[in-house]
Amino acid sequence: MFVQEDMFLLENQIPYQVLTEVMKVVHDVDWELKIIRFIDGNILAAETRRRRRLVVINDRIPTTINHLLELLQTRLTKDKTMDQLPHDWYTFGNANELMEVGRVRFKPSQARTLARIKFTKSWPDANIELPAIIVNDSTKPIMLNLVAYEMCSNDTNASWVTSYICLLDSLIHHPDDAMVLRNAGILDNRLGSDEEVVQLFNEIGKDLVPNNYIYSDARRDIQKHYERWRNTMVAQLKREYIRNPWQFTGITFGVLSLYFAGLQTYFTIWGKGSH
Repeated sequence: MFVQEDMFLLENQIPYQVLTEVMKVVHDVDWELKIIRFIDGNILAAETRRRRRLVVINDRIPTTINHLLELLQTRLTKDKTMDQLPHDWYTFGNANELMEVGRVRFKPSQARTLARIKFTKSWPDANIELPAIIVNDSTKPIMLNLVAYEMCSNDTNASWVTSYICLLDSLIHHPDDAMVLRNAGILDNRLGSDEEVVQLFNEIGKDLVPNNYIYSDARRDIQKHYERWRNTMVAQLKREYIRNPWQFTGITFGVLSLYFAGLQTYFTIWGKGSH
């Protein structure tokens, strides 16, 4: 485990061309396929890990790859498409708020990449599909090294992992948020507790800045849905009153009492007037 983590340290990267020459000495015709399987076995995306045995022989390593950490980032964010318009700083709340206020249901995406999130609307509910990831003892060092690589990259649009970490950090504020995503199958938590997940993403996401073009369409749609007053008002009533049956009963009784008191006053006044 520690040897594998060391292989993805940014400072330990050796030119991929050197690695290629070393592998040729082994005289293994499948060495490139084995490297891909090794990378996918250490990847954060749960769906890619589950399918790593299905890698086919024509799944080639790009000739532009400079080292293993770059290959890991490339495999993790493949099929990426940058949105046309940047997003603003959205405030649609954490996972628990989105579920309660916005009537949002979280679902794991079937995509084998962190570059795809999906928002779908079916009034009055909505679905957010996020790539499922495995959270274990290796997650933090791997993420930190991927972020470091993206910061050092000449590609200004390379910060996909950074942006995904920022997205999760914005969704996970409390253990209840981690539980929502875990129950939805988005977080495969192998750390032991939801509190540890919160601490992990809060530590990694601190001071990170996402690329404003990444996930911008989905984030904009989530924000619009979150701000719809009908959903917000209904969710507030549900959260504040229905969760407490005694408080809800008391409020209902008070409303009915006012209603019947008004009726009594009405008939008292108009009843006397008719005589």
